[in-house]
Amino acid sequence: MIPAAETAADGVLSKTFTLNTASSILWNYGKTPVRQRVTIGDAAVWTGMIASVMNTQPTGITVVADAPAGTSGANAIAWEPVGRRILPLRPGKYLLEFNDPAVDVNGTGTEDNVTMEITAGFQGDPVPSIVPAQTFAPAGDAAVYQTYIASSPSVALDPSASDTVAWLNNYTLGNSTVEGLALAGGNAAVNNARFVASEVGSSVLVFSQAAVGKVGRGSLETESLFLRVVRTRLWNDPAVLTSAPAIVGTAIVPPGSHDEAVIGHSGYVLTPRARYNAGLHDNVSLLGPVFPVNTQFAGKDDDKLVVAWFNRDGRVSTNWPSRSVDYTVTWRTVTPRIVIAGRLGSEGLAGTAAGGLAQTQFTPPRYTNLTVYAQNDATLPGYNPNEEHALLTTSFLDASRSAVFALQNSLNVILLCLKYCLHFQKSMRLYNWL
Repeated sequence: MIPAAETAADGVLSKTFTLNTASSILWNYGKTPVRQRVTIGDAAVWTGMIASVMNTQPTGITVVADAPAGTSGANAIAWEPVGRRILPLRPGKYLLEFNDPAVDVNGTGTEDNVTMEITAGFQGDPVPSIVPAQTFAPAGDAAVYQTYIASSPSVALDPSASDTVAWLNNYTLGNSTVEGLALAGGNAAVNNARFVASEVGSSVLVFSQAAVGKVGRGSLETESLFLRVVRTRLWNDPAVLTSAPAIVGTAIVPPGSHDEAVIGHSGYVLTPRARYNAGLHDNVSLLGPVFPVNTQFAGKDDDKLVVAWFNRDGRVSTNWPSRSVDYTVTWRTVTPRIVIAGRLGSEGLAGTAAGGLAQTQFTPPRYTNLTVYAQNDATLPGYNPNEEHALLTTSFLDASRSAVFALQNSLNVILLCLKYCLHFQKSMRLYNWL
């Protein structure tokens, strides 16, 4: 017998069998399970179940097919007492049994159990063994599905100890064991309530929600459950990757989805030898703007300037690195200039207008902590040696301030790191030489 193929039409499931050898068929006229398809992140519905078992916890859960390795009846389905809801946690087909108290008054028999068959899966994934091909519908709450770019910084799952939300660790209630990391795809792990993953895959996280005015503690007796499905993708996956221009010495502006005022930090530079100023951007704390300091000239992915930007999950107050941008860095076509033969350095006149144009004078206290940028190790981020032997020293015009001078005619340009003390802002200034 060739395995059955399922078809669905007008809410009715049918199976077609092909007999290729002599076969015997036994008809079992037992109770037909109530079948439904559930997108992970949503709860099962009670439609079609008899009134006496509605809103009751299943007495047994059996894994039927298509479930990931390690799946059992205990970890496949979560029962939520507060809302009387059934939440699938893993993809697969499951048979749930309910004892019918209207028939089995002693609660000991199983022959009259009512059954529910749930086929669960991630939104957009194919529904297994069904013809014609179909996919699971989007979750009812779009925020359920979050993206994590592999090998990005770990994400805090319970950043506040005083809000109404808690990341659930492990909790057992009846025949259901709810784990905070219900499914670990993409080599995912949670350490000290922080999520991280290094490979492509889907993970399921379980949270609890306390009532308004209460603090979330992760208690199933008093708090409702909700899920986050985390899709881990590589940074160069077209689903998350875009490209954008950038200019040497000019801070990169985050994309609109990364609201720094809400996120609380900048982006994460994904490529280990990217040409950015690691002194102005801390890639651990993620504080400080990202300034390109050179173009990509080695032709390798590790030298690209690729930044992961974040989106805010407002309900959990977590920041997910969900979008990668590959920046094409170019030199500025019009820059301030330094005339090597002159004595004024960066304070000389620029431009071709009659009389020339005045350039910035780095007068304290507005400007302090000036340094000429130089990073001579090509194996580290921000490689850009000081080929011009640029020198920062006392201004020829005013000894109370500094100016920058070029001592050699080389192929590069001079990058000056600035700190605007008046506004506590870090910046860079790029000079060409003549």
